[in-house]
Amino acid sequence: MLKLIIIYTFTVCLCVSSVPVFKDKVTLEKLSTLYLPDSYDTDGTPLYKYSSGAIEQTSYDPDNKLVYAVGGHILHVIDVENVTSPEIIHHMEFDDVDVTDVEYCGGYVFVSMDNDAFKDKRRVVVFSNYSTSELMVEKYNITVGPTPDMLSPTKDCKTILVAVEAQAYHVNDTIIDPEGGVGIIKIENDKATYKMLDFKEFNSKWSDLESKGLRFIHRANNNNFSNDVEPEYIAYNKDYSKAYICLQENNAIAVVDIATETITDVLPLGYKSWEKLMIDPSDKDGINMRSWPIYSMYQPDAIHVIYVAGKGYLVTSNEGDSKDYSDWGGFNEEERVRDVVLSENSPIMKWAANQNISSTIQDDNMLGRLKITNLNGRNENGTYDELYAYGGRGFSIRKLETMELVFDSGDQFEKLQQQYIPHLFNNNCRKRDKTVNQTIDARSDDKGPASESLAVAQIGSELLIFVGNERPGTIFIYKITDDASKPEFQSIWNGVEETDGTWEELYDRDMLSEIDPEDIRYIPADKSPNKEHILAVAGSVSGTFSMFKINGIKG
Repeated sequence: MLKLIIIYTFTVCLCVSSVPVFKDKVTLEKLSTLYLPDSYDTDGTPLYKYSSGAIEQTSYDPDNKLVYAVGGHILHVIDVENVTSPEIIHHMEFDDVDVTDVEYCGGYVFVSMDNDAFKDKRRVVVFSNYSTSELMVEKYNITVGPTPDMLSPTKDCKTILVAVEAQAYHVNDTIIDPEGGVGIIKIENDKATYKMLDFKEFNSKWSDLESKGLRFIHRANNNNFSNDVEPEYIAYNKDYSKAYICLQENNAIAVVDIATETITDVLPLGYKSWEKLMIDPSDKDGINMRSWPIYSMYQPDAIHVIYVAGKGYLVTSNEGDSKDYSDWGGFNEEERVRDVVLSENSPIMKWAANQNISSTIQDDNMLGRLKITNLNGRNENGTYDELYAYGGRGFSIRKLETMELVFDSGDQFEKLQQQYIPHLFNNNCRKRDKTVNQTIDARSDDKGPASESLAVAQIGSELLIFVGNERPGTIFIYKITDDASKPEFQSIWNGVEETDGTWEELYDRDMLSEIDPEDIRYIPADKSPNKEHILAVAGSVSGTFSMFKINGIKG
């Protein structure tokens, strides 16, 4: 499909029926949306496709007012000097490569690349920044190991951490699970060096942490814990002396000492109880929130360090994720509750008896459809005493040094969806041939809103937290004034401007943006193109890059 118009300009806030009104709150006002192509024809014509992952990650160059955006095999350079009319001014295509992240720092553009042909030799390529006189010349090409995910430079841009996710793959029906790690790139004296920190030390320590919520998932064929870990997201403390690395599937945070270049700790995140909260665990019953005696694993995707009243905290966006190697003849940790046997003496069955639903608790309109792990809560005889689902369906705030929980959004995200945007409640935007109304509730059985991305903004005395939710594409805004344990809900943004049509038809009519907000970036006023506080959002499924003005700020 050829998309004829790729730039949209808005001079006022979009006031459509799908956007609730939040009076006297912090809200987003859209300035522009740019649709990005997922490929180019042989003659250079841009081609567009719904749910193609045309944009996944971005980085901002404040000196030249440029955004670098990557998705699929393409890197785009976007001129954002005019925030109401961003423009693609350059692109680079890479053969047989999936570009996973991009960061701009100190005049360099760092790009991580995943290559299926050379799974153990994936790389980070360092380019000069874009200019009209020199179009991104390659400076360094560094082999970093399997599946480099996130890149994160230190403040001086001389050290770059790489989350080496090291996802498992298969060769001739054999599953290869390489070691995950944290890579350290250093650029000094026109030379780039590389070192990877591994988790071997924790092969003898993980069992002591398992009761606190750490997960060792893929244990077949004597696999080690150091091979099972999959580092994904990186956050630094205030002075860049420590880095915090999210191990999403393992439900833990690793701590890296930058000076000594060592992984000093792995901190489990524990489990979330839903017995006193409300959750919709079924995709077959419409919106149906109620309490259940089950647990879920937080398993965050994005993480950010914040400071409130001088104390450090880690904010986590608790998406959830599982491991499934069944297509390669390996294991799959996912089960549905309807397919397991609950122990007669389990707390779940005792609770069900008190509710007079013992015979129906595993029906599809009850707990039956909920996806759980088969690694937790199972007895030696194969029956289950407890049920553990994926993801926390919201965000959390934890003490930085210990990961002690000081706040969790509980069931707020699903309740707020139900209250303000019921047509988008746990909606599955990837079902391109279905309408918005046909896909309501379609992800309730599987991580719900799937909170995945984060941005934080310290503006005056107020700290704002923006949480991007994959299903179907919303941004929740919270505000902290002086107490990290008491974030205040502000507003919700969604980019679904119409509901009459299938998801793909709405995309063809340019009625979708921010669908699956994979990356959210705060640009402070002193660095933004228009000297206002800006939020930049990459919508992976909608293939859009959008810029917003942040309204309602008191600071």
